[in-house]
Amino acid sequence: VERDLASFQSEYAIRNRDKIHHIIFLCLFWIIFSLSSALYILHQIKIVGEMEVQEEEEDIDEAWMYFWIYTLGIIPWVSIGGNALQWWLHYRWITRGGVATDTLSKIVPSSLQTDDFTSEEEAKRYVAMA
Repeated sequence: VERDLASFQSEYAIRNRDKIHHIIFLCLFWIIFSLSSALYILHQIKIVGEMEVQEEEEDIDEAWMYFWIYTLGIIPWVSIGGNALQWWLHYRWITRGGVATDTLSKIVPSSLQTDDFTSEEEAKRYVAMA
């Protein structure tokens, strides 16, 4: 457990956390952009409807109805269902997808060697935790 905790302080783990922060930022930006685009289009439909330029104009009430159906109905259910399916497939793959053998392919060491770490300083830090 201590080695596991020490690995969260490694440079590789810090880079992965930074990448995840960038991905979260990108996803939030995309959500805000898509939502603001839909609201802008609805606003433009309202303006065109008030100008009475077209004979057959789009109904703003129908457009708002579709907006709320998709925003509060279809999109959350599709995303929840897709995530649930992905987690179920991952769970099934982890629990039933492996090949069980009766021969040992890798021996777990009973003590850590200094070459298990990337640097001597990291090895000293780990020993200090023990």
